[in-house]
Amino acid sequence: MLAQSDRMVAPELLWAAERDRVPMAPLTSTYPGIDVEDAYEIALHNIRRRVGAGATVYGHKVGLSSEAMQTMMGIDAAPGDSFRAEFSDIGSVSIQFK
Repeated sequence: MLAQSDRMVAPELLWAAERDRVPMAPLTSTYPGIDVEDAYEIALHNIRRRVGAGATVYGHKVGLSSEAMQTMMGIDAAPGDSFRAEFSDIGSVSIQFK
C-alpha cells in the first residue's frame, strides 16, 4: 500500500503523461509497493478530475477477467476502467462519486 502522499503524486504523473502525450514508466516500477486498492484510488482521482472538467462517465468496463491474463499480469483481481465520451456513443447515466 502506498503512502497517501504517493497516492496524490501518482495520478499527477499519469495526468501529465497523458496531457503531454509522453510515455512513462509503469507505476509498479516507480512504486514497487503499489497494490490494487492504490490503483483504483489513483484511477478514481483522475476520473474525478475529468468529470470536474465536464467529461461524462458513460459506463464501466472490467478488464483482465481471464485467470490466465491475471496470472500473466501478476494480479489477483480484475481491474476496471471507466468509459469516457470519446470511447462510447451509448446513452449516459448519472454517476455519483463519494
